[in-house]
Amino acid sequence: LTDAPARVTTLAMWGDGALRPPMTYLLDGSACEHAMTTREGHHVARDVQGRYPRSAALAEMGAVSYYGVALRDEHGVPRGMLTVLHDDVLEHSAAL
Repeated sequence: LTDAPARVTTLAMWGDGALRPPMTYLLDGSACEHAMTTREGHHVARDVQGRYPRSAALAEMGAVSYYGVALRDEHGVPRGMLTVLHDDVLEHSAAL
């Protein structure tokens, strides 16, 4: 995470069967912004692009569903996040 306006830079990303290059994007208006503000994580089972239309990265990756959870330090401060994007519906289950 960087300072305002808050940006996220990926450290590792896998897609389409290969390691993807890092990318940086604005947190504002993204599904990740919501995930960073909750301790439970954030799940969007379908139409994540429709729910977050300002997030160009979702469209570029063909995302249909999303799950993200903030990685917090011992004081509860978000220091990063783990996200899963899928090109199909991802229903909520106990595994999430």
